[in-house]
Amino acid sequence: MSRNQSKSDEARKAVDLLFNHIGIRRVVSVDDRQADSKYGVEEFIGACISAGRSFVVDIPSLQSMPYSEDVNTWRDLIRQFWDNMDEGEKSKAFDDLQKIVDTPHAEDTHAASALNSIFGNIELLEYSLREWHDNRDRLLSEARGGVKTLFLFDKDLSREPEAGGTEEGGIELLRDIQESTTDSEALCGILSHTTSIEQEYDAWRGYEGRVEMDRFIFVSKQRLEAKNWSGFAGTLKLLAINGACKDLVMRISDIIRDAHADALRKIKEFTVYDIEEIVFRSSNVEGVWEPDTLFRVFNLFHRAYAMDRAKADSNLRALTDKIRSVSTISTSTPAASQTKARNIQRLELYEDGANINRYYSPIELGDIFESTKGPFQGNKYILIAQPCDLMVRMESGQRAPGVQEAVLAELTTAKPPSSQLEAFFELPFYSGEDSSLFVSFRKIHTVILFALDMCVFRNDGQAIFEIGKTCPTGVIPAWKNHYRHMQEWAKGIMESSRKLCDELGISDDSEHFRSLAVLAMPPSSNTQLFQRSFSSSILNYNCKRVGRLTELRSSALLARFARYMARPAFLGPLA
Repeated sequence: MSRNQSKSDEARKAVDLLFNHIGIRRVVSVDDRQADSKYGVEEFIGACISAGRSFVVDIPSLQSMPYSEDVNTWRDLIRQFWDNMDEGEKSKAFDDLQKIVDTPHAEDTHAASALNSIFGNIELLEYSLREWHDNRDRLLSEARGGVKTLFLFDKDLSREPEAGGTEEGGIELLRDIQESTTDSEALCGILSHTTSIEQEYDAWRGYEGRVEMDRFIFVSKQRLEAKNWSGFAGTLKLLAINGACKDLVMRISDIIRDAHADALRKIKEFTVYDIEEIVFRSSNVEGVWEPDTLFRVFNLFHRAYAMDRAKADSNLRALTDKIRSVSTISTSTPAASQTKARNIQRLELYEDGANINRYYSPIELGDIFESTKGPFQGNKYILIAQPCDLMVRMESGQRAPGVQEAVLAELTTAKPPSSQLEAFFELPFYSGEDSSLFVSFRKIHTVILFALDMCVFRNDGQAIFEIGKTCPTGVIPAWKNHYRHMQEWAKGIMESSRKLCDELGISDDSEHFRSLAVLAMPPSSNTQLFQRSFSSSILNYNCKRVGRLTELRSSALLARFARYMARPAFLGPLA
């Protein structure tokens, strides 16, 4: 069995399982292609001329058709040939021709064939628009009577204008079904040959407000090519759980709303005693901004209420079980949902550099820095240090005694071989939907924290520090105290440089003074990772904070690094 055949069989099996889960007993397809069972001669002539003689002669049913170099003459010959065929011969000739030529009908023809293959184990009724009008009432009555039906409408029904067909005719039929039935009786899909697979999601969202979104799905006819059948089954799965997912979101929304109200009520009940003890005194110990502590307490109240309410909700459990039973059926996942999932995953994994810099967020484990000048320009590094060591205390404005350096590990795009995975830590979805970066524990640099601390006091995250400048508004109190120590440190560099210049008789506005000031600045790292520069009263380590790995993942990074550094080393075997 070929790989494609195996995939096709899997898709059919998935469709059968989906229909069994949601009770679909019949599929009705309405496509104006069905109107072409009359095999219009003009369409046939156009298809022959579009294909050309060299292709037409390869079709057994058309090999006897006469030919002329003159197009007008050939039109007449094709017409005569058409008139001499019976309906069966016309049907076969037209279908054979559409298999090799890109006609306006070809994709619809292939779609109809695919539907017959995919829905081989369920009743499939195919109608033209005119035939639909003749059978509508009966089909709806049977759907309401227990024959739950999936209605698939071609979006563009304009080839049957005499039957009321328009370019948006399928949408009008879908609205009629939704107004005439319930979701327990009928579901709907729109098929389109003008929409690509990549455009499905946007096309579906484009009908928001015009139809019941939880009762229909938009499907590109590219899904009906055999290689994409699993994706077609995936869209049917979305349709199957659409309504239940909407109910789930509404139910969870109610719980979140009530949890918010409960947590807010409890926060408002805090007295001055609670605020002073829980918020200010505890924050003062570790140098945390007090409102952050209050948000932390709010989140504790919120989560406790929400989880207790959710676990006690039997209807929520039943709804979740229902969706899970369908979701676990194996199909391909539509691209749009993958993109959104990846974006949410990025939100969980990383904090944006612009946001953490805008609010002067303190340096933390997992902060990501980029060299902006020098031989390492463009390279990225991630901070690995024990969080307590990085914490600046409120009273002293300093870290614990002796904590002056930390480790920066290089980030690389090269995926490590499986034999070296212990020396790396993956940062998935960092620079794109499928692009990962890897933290290399083998390429580490010991960096002075003062250089990184400079990034905190700039809303662009640059490691630039101006001597004598007032601390920016918005910096948390502990770091305001730290800023004073950094000013003293920076002034010490400039004063020692000026003193040396005075001894050498060098002006403090000369290039020599700036060079001495640079030399007085301690190197950023043991490897001169960030290039130092000095201008007027501004110190610059030419690096920038560009992001942050979130707390849960950064803790795992620290643990992995510690395990790597503590790995045992043995002497070689003697035997």
